[in-house]
Amino acid sequence: MVDTGRPLRVLVAGEAPALNEGALELLLGEIGGRPGGVVIVGVARPPAIIAKWAPLSGVATPTPDSMAAQALQEASVAARAFASLLPERVSVQYMAAGSWSDALRLASDEDLLMVIGRPQRRSDRRALGRAARVVPGARNAASGVMLVTLATGGAA
Repeated sequence: MVDTGRPLRVLVAGEAPALNEGALELLLGEIGGRPGGVVIVGVARPPAIIAKWAPLSGVATPTPDSMAAQALQEASVAARAFASLLPERVSVQYMAAGSWSDALRLASDEDLLMVIGRPQRRSDRRALGRAARVVPGARNAASGVMLVTLATGGAA
């Protein structure tokens, strides 16, 4: 846990299936008695790789733009549902991001970053793994959860 006297600012990022009650228990354990602001970012899952060739099938299929919009909508619904599980004493914002890089850019003003679950896309998993090896405060808290203490948020 980050050790400062002020309330923690935490960014929780994950794809829709990972934002669940198990992640909630871990989050509440990390913020302990110092509830601060929590930003929950639902990350849109990338479309299946075959989706870009679906229009060639001759069958009426959704466009890539509509599939991306649907993925963002699902990420937003998951983030809102996760936010509703938090106690009232915790200030919560929720949003959806189109990619993991978009989600992680939002963490610059936070004290703690929680990456919940494994990204669907292998390139995103590798990028998160490389980033975790470079950041001194990164640790795996549980199966599929990475915690990063961010010095930019003023915690260090």
